[in-house]
This record gives sequence, C-alpha cells and structure tokens, in this order.
Amino acid sequence: MLKTIIVGIDGQTGGSDALALATAVADERARILLVNVFPYEARPSRGSLAGYEEILRADSEALLKEAANGRTDVECKAVAGLAPARTLQQLAEDEHADLIVMGSSHHGPVGRLLAGDTARATLHGAPCPVAIAPHDYDQPRTSTLTVGVGIDGTPAAKVALTWADQLAGDLGGSLHLRACSFVSVFDSRIYTSGIETLEEDHRAALQHELDQQGAQVRVSHTAEVTLGHPHRQLTALSESVDLLVIGSRGWGPAKRVFAGSTGDYLSHHSHCPLLVVPRPQDDASDAPRTGSDEEGQFRP
Repeated sequence: MLKTIIVGIDGQTGGSDALALATAVADERARILLVNVFPYEARPSRGSLAGYEEILRADSEALLKEAANGRTDVECKAVAGLAPARTLQQLAEDEHADLIVMGSSHHGPVGRLLAGDTARATLHGAPCPVAIAPHDYDQPRTSTLTVGVGIDGTPAAKVALTWADQLAGDLGGSLHLRACSFVSVFDSRIYTSGIETLEEDHRAALQHELDQQGAQVRVSHTAEVTLGHPHRQLTALSESVDLLVIGSRGWGPAKRVFAGSTGDYLSHHSHCPLLVVPRPQDDASDAPRTGSDEEGQFRP
C-alpha cells in the first residue's frame, strides 16, 4: 500500500496532471503531499533582503492552495531550495515517501509524456519510485486499472514487477508483462550461431523468464515476448495500459532510481504514465551485469 505520495508542482499545467495521477493510484488511506519548491537558500549577508523568504513562501503557499482546489484530502507544503529535484528527493527521504509524482512539460503533446528538466533530474537519484503523468492526464481511479511491466531478466525488473503486482493488487487491477527480444547487429555471436538461431534462443530464454516471474504474480495477468527494440515495443505497450512500470538501469546507486536510455526514451514518448522503480539493494555492482547488454536486455 502507498502510504505517502509526494506530488511536485511548479505552477504549470503538469501539476494538475501529477495530482490526478497520484489520486488514481492512491487509496483512501494514502497521504498525498502536494509540494512546491520555491527558489531560496538562507545565506545571511549584508545584501540580503529582509522578509524575502516570507514573500516567496507566501506565493508558493498560494500556488499550492490553488492547485489543491479545495480538496481536504491533500496536504500542502512549500519548501525552500535552489535545486527542485534534489529538494524533492531529500523531502522524500525525510517523509519516508513511497512515490514521487511529477507532471510532463507543458510543451509536450496532449496525452503523451515529455519530461521536463526537473522531472528528468528527479528520476536520477530518487530514493523511491518516480512516476510521470502525461500532458492533460485526467483518468480517474478505476477497478480496471491495467499495469504494464517491462521484463528483461534483471534484478531491477523483478523489483519493478513486485512493485507493480502490489499496486495492481491494492487497486483491484491486472498486469500485462512484456519482454522484448532484441538481438543487436553488433553481437559477435551472430557470426558463429546465425541471427535466426540467436533470436530463437533469446526468445526462448525470455519466455522462460516470463513463465518464472508470472508464476509469482498474485493478480490476474497476461504475458508476451515481442520481437523488436525495447524503446519501440514498450512505447507500443503504453498505448494499451493505464500505467507502465520499468526498473532502473543496471548501473547507478543501489536503492535509487537511475533511468537508462530506455527509461529516458519512454519519459518522452510514453502514451500513459511511466513509473520507474529504484534498483534493489542486492544489485549494487556498478559494472554491466553478465548476460546483459548496456540496455539491460536479458541474454541467454
């Protein structure tokens, strides 16, 4: 169960999208903390303007009140900080948050993700999962929530599946698992095994992984292995699910979100909300995992 959800807003339209997403994935017991980071850092000097922080804080609180729109189930918090992403990450640690939700850039197309600078920066280093809502997102919470999960055989993907399974179970939804079979033309094994054999072996290994992971899922689910690059295959999946969940890249700090190239691509092209889960504690190597390429794709 999500106990504390932090929703970051900056006065742009993405704030209402983020709040709508937080509401869609929260149950009635969840605490939704609406946060605005205003640009201030206390450094006393003879040139400082007395009362300047109070002025900025008052403006921030007014913005939060407007964004809350009279909702009594939302807490508002104005926080001073010169780096919004880092400030949100620190607040998530202090509040023991289960999820940070951000909106897309107001320059993005309707119904698509286009992560702005703050959302992208928050994705790298957050202590809890980070979700990004599409532009003009207004989907209400329903009992038919379908959560898509990218599976690639890595520990991070397993954590993403566990997280998605728990969320879907709490909300009475279902899962759709997708593994993407992709063999790079730069794979040297093509010259010894042949691309057809390599693709067949890769697909079989991914199907075995899906069968193993699916057996541990507690909610109703479907699973498939598709042929093609993960960027395109997961973007296509985002058109038919309500939420897309992926793990962090194999490199980066443990227990932190670190979006790789696939996550970064999806943060600009997904048709549904994207949620990136931190790396697990026991996956602490900063080197590529044996059997995985740089994109985190499972290899037999």
